Parts: sequence; C-alpha cells; structure tokens
Amino acid sequence: MKWFLALYMFTSHKKVISSNLLALEITVAERSARLMLHRLRYAFDHLNFAETVGNTVNIDEFGAGVSENKFDMMLSGLLSVPQPKKEK
Repeated sequence: MKWFLALYMFTSHKKVISSNLLALEITVAERSARLMLHRLRYAFDHLNFAETVGNTVNIDEFGAGVSENKFDMMLSGLLSVPQPKKEK
C-alpha cells in the first residue's frame, strides 16, 4: 500500500518530491523513502518500463474495498484509524 502511495505522490507532484516529504506523508523512515524514490526513478528511466507501460501512465484515486474517508486519510498521510463520531 505504501508503494502505491509513493508512486501516486511521485507522479502527481509538479516538481521533484523530497524523501523527507515522502517519509512524512506515507509514514515511513526517511531512508526507506529515499530508497523508494530511487527505485521509482530507476524504473521510470528503464527501457523495459517504457516498452511495457508506454509513454503515458494513468493513475486515479480508486481504492477497492476501502471507504472514501479512509482512502482520503491514506492519501493525506494520516494512516491512523479515524475517531468515532460523537453523539449529540
């Protein structure tokens, strides 16, 4: 799951994303985020990736079996369980 979030953030930023920002957003260690970014950059530059996927990669915000609220929290980096609603 964290790899898909890293891929989404890597491809959706207009400029380069730092490993510090990625680590904060997907709640991993900075070293792990740096390794993820290195592997993603390598994959995008590799010839087999370009041949297999093509020049255009479409990623949408679809989460199978995940509620919208939880999926929004995952995208924003807040992977904790949401608090129950308070009764009025």
